[in-house]
Amino acid sequence: MPPAANAFSPTSRTVAPGTTVSWQNGSGAVHNVVFANPSAAGAVAGGAAGNIPEHDSGTNSRVFTAVGTHNFQCNLHFGMNGSVIVQ
Repeated sequence: MPPAANAFSPTSRTVAPGTTVSWQNGSGAVHNVVFANPSAAGAVAGGAAGNIPEHDSGTNSRVFTAVGTHNFQCNLHFGMNGSVIVQ
């Protein structure tokens, strides 16, 4: 079954330092990714760092080098939360 349009799937992901994590939005609904600590979400080659702005489709990636739990949310949809755990 596909994930709900207003939910991250998976809600949590554990990765090694230096891993690129991608968010794909194919729902057609406008979402964003707002980090509790935006500076911890690093840039991809030639790309932006930190929060991912509102978008209704496409894939956005960030590189995580800082060890710890990096919480994020879509601040357009209450309860749409997730985390990247770097260890």
